[in-house]
Amino acid sequence: MKLTIQQQVKLLHLHGHFGSIPYGDVVGLEDNHKLTLDAVERFQKENGLERDRVYGPVTESLLSRPTCGVNEQARGQLCQWPKNCNNSEDYTTITISFDPRGVRGISEDKAVELAEKAAKAWSDVSGIHLKFVESGAQLVGSMGSIGRGVLGLAQLPCGIRCGDSLWWKLQITTQWNEETFLEVGTHEIGHSEGHDHHNGKSIMTTHALGDYLKPTAYDIAQAVKRYGKDGLAPTPEPPVDPDPPATDDLEVVYAKLFEYNSDDEVVRKRSFFVDDIWTPPTL
Repeated sequence: MKLTIQQQVKLLHLHGHFGSIPYGDVVGLEDNHKLTLDAVERFQKENGLERDRVYGPVTESLLSRPTCGVNEQARGQLCQWPKNCNNSEDYTTITISFDPRGVRGISEDKAVELAEKAAKAWSDVSGIHLKFVESGAQLVGSMGSIGRGVLGLAQLPCGIRCGDSLWWKLQITTQWNEETFLEVGTHEIGHSEGHDHHNGKSIMTTHALGDYLKPTAYDIAQAVKRYGKDGLAPTPEPPVDPDPPATDDLEVVYAKLFEYNSDDEVVRKRSFFVDDIWTPPTL
């Protein structure tokens, strides 16, 4: 994976190699050349590399390794929480908590706010409802030491029962900024909902590089597959249309084939295209 200069600096900062310097003060190689080379040297020392302060292929390979510590656990099975665990009217209600003690780079209050925002991002797109509570949660989040180079870790609900609980953690040594905290938090909560990694257009990609900050069209489809939409159980796909719409007007064609959310992302495929959800070209 070839990293841009901005991505190099972001990952070096997240892993603490700029010390306590705020993320907004770390611009890039051009503007902070000595600071960045110092960070490269600290990264090389931590990882047992030659401390030549050169951002070469070995250094880049280690820096661009996956930032999520979750292994592929689902392996084709549909991991999900049971229906009506808390006798709720919607498809699934799961209680969730987050203990921000030890967070760096942002305040504890901001960390809790972002964790709640990450949970809401999943609750808003399918029948699962993640309800924040102060204690006794089924899905317990916290800061923790979770391995070198890893930003987050979580358990998947493969074979979970209503009385069980799972945990999700964010790296306690990371110098967080709000954007990356939201990105990684949404990613790890996605694992706790049952999603495996997907290195396409997805919040569940293995690298936290700022490409996605909320569930994408692919993620929404996977959530609906597990938990239905708006509190309803999943429904079968509609029958496939034998032919495309009989018109050359692209706006009419796309209007018939797709539904969009407020950000112009595809949220439901219609019956003509069934292999993948995709975003049509700009008209």
